[in-house]
Amino acid sequence: MARVTPWLPLAAGAGVLGLTLIGVIAVRHDDSARAAHAAPAPVEVEFTTAPDAVVSRLDDAGRATPVAGHALVLAAGERAVLVARRAGYREDRQVVLAPVASPIRFHPTAIRGFEGVWRLPAGGELRAFAREGEALVESRLEDVAGPTTVLRTLPAIASDAASETGEIAEFETHEERVDARATDATCHFSIAVHYRYDARTDVLERIQEDLVSEVHGGRCVAAHRAWGAPQRLARVGSRPG
Repeated sequence: MARVTPWLPLAAGAGVLGLTLIGVIAVRHDDSARAAHAAPAPVEVEFTTAPDAVVSRLDDAGRATPVAGHALVLAAGERAVLVARRAGYREDRQVVLAPVASPIRFHPTAIRGFEGVWRLPAGGELRAFAREGEALVESRLEDVAGPTTVLRTLPAIASDAASETGEIAEFETHEERVDARATDATCHFSIAVHYRYDARTDVLERIQEDLVSEVHGGRCVAAHRAWGAPQRLARVGSRPG
């Protein structure tokens, strides 16, 4: 007698398994579709700055990452700390929580607290400082109410300290120094002059680059170049008018 193979239960089992797999796939597809439908769409937060400034996003450690363009994409419910910075200006820092009404408007304000008359610690000479546009104008004067003579104009520069306080203004320029021991053009050096003003404490400091030059074979070389110690100025008063 021929042996009969019991195929029916196996086939039935395969059928049941197939139905189960199809059911699982269908359920998973339905869950994915529901989740995708329920997930809120990202939000584009637009912003403007007046005057123009670099807008960055701060992380929890305070590190700044510049934002490209004039918009930032956030997930719904995401919080971000944004800061607008411009050299010589108080920063404008804002906390946004998406979604938020756009555009956000940043308004950094010019730091002007250094304006007035100050006395240099070395020699006690008087200096008048004023702000013109983006620069600090330094003038010499004999007395507080006397006439002034403009010495130099120092453009505003970016300040590392501003990343911590947003209240720092720094200005820097270069002046020529000539070593009289030789007439060669190599004896003309560029020396940096730097002013740093802290608006929180009303402290104005002057820092000048120190240079030691030497003459070798009729030519001048910079044997040593480094920043000197900061000199703190004493406020005498504000300029009349």
